[in-house]
Amino acid sequence: MKVSNAGMLLLKAMLRDIGFDEAIKVISDQGRRFSPREFAYTLAWMTVNGVDAPYQLNEMDLSDLAVLLTVPRPPLKDDLYDFYEALTEDECDALVDELARSYQRAGLIDGFVVFFDNHTIPYYGGVPIGFVYHATRNMPIRGIHLAQLNNLNGNFILFKLVPSTTEFAGILIELIERMKRVLNITTPLILVVDREAEALPLFQELNRRRICFIVVITKNGERGDKIARYGFIDAPNVHLQKRYEKLQEKENGCAGRLYPEIFYCTVRARE
Repeated sequence: MKVSNAGMLLLKAMLRDIGFDEAIKVISDQGRRFSPREFAYTLAWMTVNGVDAPYQLNEMDLSDLAVLLTVPRPPLKDDLYDFYEALTEDECDALVDELARSYQRAGLIDGFVVFFDNHTIPYYGGVPIGFVYHATRNMPIRGIHLAQLNNLNGNFILFKLVPSTTEFAGILIELIERMKRVLNITTPLILVVDREAEALPLFQELNRRRICFIVVITKNGERGDKIARYGFIDAPNVHLQKRYEKLQEKENGCAGRLYPEIFYCTVRARE
């Protein structure tokens, strides 16, 4: 038997299985033609199909999108822009938190090995915003930052869009503390960051907050002599898990007292 739109049916089942429908309920329904659920599934469909902007919906065949929805026709460009405008920052943060809990319940993330990164998102709209330095393009551009925490497998844990003037250390601390609260993490964690985070005040603040294990990744192997006093190692991902296990043993053997450590490892760029 031939089943049309089988991929969308599988996507719908997967989203329901991880608790997507329940997470969406944190967004208030303001009585529009479309519910937050319809908008959320439309955005999921856009992501899966590589649709970058809402205006593209007006020019596409959306027959398979209908499989995900409970309304006769899907939201289009103007509907999505109206939805975006009505969203509050608190609702967006609450949704990200609830999705993280859903991922944790589904076994997709655990929050014990955490990668932090900061990406630049170009902005082409008419609202005046600041400039940010884009490392890939090697030039300043109008844009904002996407600060994110990922797990060892690259799955999102938490993320937040922040202005170009946001201090790296501030948003890093905020996201880590938020993750520990949202996922109810009380055990030591491994934090993996790039060389943008190499700052003694940040290390001191992480230590003060009892974040016990820091691994700083740098792609520049020539900097090894400069930071050798901290212990310079080459380490694949599996090494991080072993370090975490040793740290757990250390915590259990010292009556709950935590001793922060700083380790550096080198990850060289592929040829």
